[in-house]
Parts: sequence; structure tokens; C-alpha cells
Amino acid sequence: MEKVVDTDIAEKKDYEFSFLTTKEESTSEVLRLLSQHQLEVSSEGPLKKINLAYKVGQTLQAFFGYFYLKALPSSVKSLENDLKTNTAILRFLIISLPHKKGVAPVEAPRRRMRPSTGGRVAQELRPSRPLSNEALERKIEEILQ
Repeated sequence: MEKVVDTDIAEKKDYEFSFLTTKEESTSEVLRLLSQHQLEVSSEGPLKKINLAYKVGQTLQAFFGYFYLKALPSSVKSLENDLKTNTAILRFLIISLPHKKGVAPVEAPRRRMRPSTGGRVAQELRPSRPLSNEALERKIEEILQ
């Protein structure tokens, strides 16, 4: 039995879509593709002419632009397939943005600082003489237990 998914019921996700084109006029082609695949444009960034770090084909300069979108994941997949075959678009990147409702921001783990020894290393951390292999093995066994 086939499972039918209604597109009105399925939840649209937020995406960031960035791209590099060879011509400034190619933005209209990108917008046409977005509307063709039923992607809603939330906001649009300015189109900037940039120097590329390396040649893409014969091109050293390109136009960089980006859009924030709302779309179904299946629509994004079909858009990716069309973008890969479009010669006006040099590179593109589509990133799924985190869901904003009910998600707490992730905090970076805090590093625990060791208490200061006043610039001196504790005597027990620095052995006065080198240990033999047997002594090292005993130390390792103590630590592992």
C-alpha cells in the first residue's frame, strides 16, 4: 500500500541558499528556478561581485548571492538536480537551518581552568630523575586501576 503525503500537511523547513553566477543577469534565472520548484523566498541578500580563490572553468570573478527560503525537502532535492545542470551557476550551497520553535540555543562547553601554581609546577608532576621501563609500567597499571 502506498503512503500518500499531502504537501499542505508536510512541514516546510528553513534553508539558506547561496550561489555563484557568471553574470549579474543570472539571478533572474535562479529566481525562476526557485519559483518553479515552489520555494518561498523569505529574504534576499545583495548580489556582490567577488574574486574567486581559484579558477572555476576560465572564471576568476563571479557574482555571489544568497536567499533565505522555506520549502519542502523534496522540492529542495529537485532544485539541486536542476542547479547542477545549469551552466550559468558556477557553484551553489543549500543549508538546512535549525528549527526555531522550542529549541534552546546550544552553548559551547566552558573550559575549566586549573588553579594557578604561581608559575611553579608541582614537584610530584615533574620527576627528579628518569623512570625505568619497569617503573613506567607500574605507574601505568596504577593509573588504569
